[in-house]
Amino acid sequence: MSEARWRFTTIAHASHRILGPLATETVERALTRAAEMREGSSGLILDVGCGKGELLLRALQLLGGEALGVEPNSAFAAAARERACELGLAAHVTIEERRWQDLPALARRIHADTAHEPLALLDPDETTIAMLDHGLATRFTVLRSAADAREAHTVGRGSDALSDSMSTPQLVAGWFHTAGPAARVLILLPGHAPGAVSDWLGRFLPATAPGDGPAAALTAAGVAALVQRYELPQGRRYALLGPPAQN
Repeated sequence: MSEARWRFTTIAHASHRILGPLATETVERALTRAAEMREGSSGLILDVGCGKGELLLRALQLLGGEALGVEPNSAFAAAARERACELGLAAHVTIEERRWQDLPALARRIHADTAHEPLALLDPDETTIAMLDHGLATRFTVLRSAADAREAHTVGRGSDALSDSMSTPQLVAGWFHTAGPAARVLILLPGHAPGAVSDWLGRFLPATAPGDGPAAALTAAGVAALVQRYELPQGRRYALLGPPAQN
């Protein structure tokens, strides 16, 4: 979001405690419902795009525990910290001034690494397709494996969709054979990358390291080699694979 948009938002909602804004009755009903549904005496509260923190802090007052707000607008983040001090909750709340996930920056990195090479996306979700297609004119081919239950379709700028009853290793090996030694395959990995939010949650929850799913299976089988790894803090993880080294 542009700097101009942030300036407008700060001015437009400057007089509101809760940005949106929401009616006080709506907020109270939502928090009462949350209190009824909670398990245990305290918990963790996460508010992505917390604004000036009012909703987050009201929830903390009612539910107890620890709270984390993520807010990219510096004026709103500062207001949230000030409000936490006013309410005596500063010791129990953390306000992170950051974007949740910077997908455009990730897309630019992938585009720069693959702009001159044949690129295929293996069983991509809609976010992956939109991320690469939006404003970058990234050309790619969609590979749909037999294991992917979604319907194959052509998407993206000048992209093709290839689907077959072949297994994932056969499909990827066939792509490398057809597209040549410079060909690449991008795969969305399971789980989320570590970051400030996951570090904060790690104080209360057991840490679990996500695996690399099909990318690990492809490299272990000698079908592909890892070229590059992409990770967004507390966000998406991708692996860029190339053909295996020739002996």
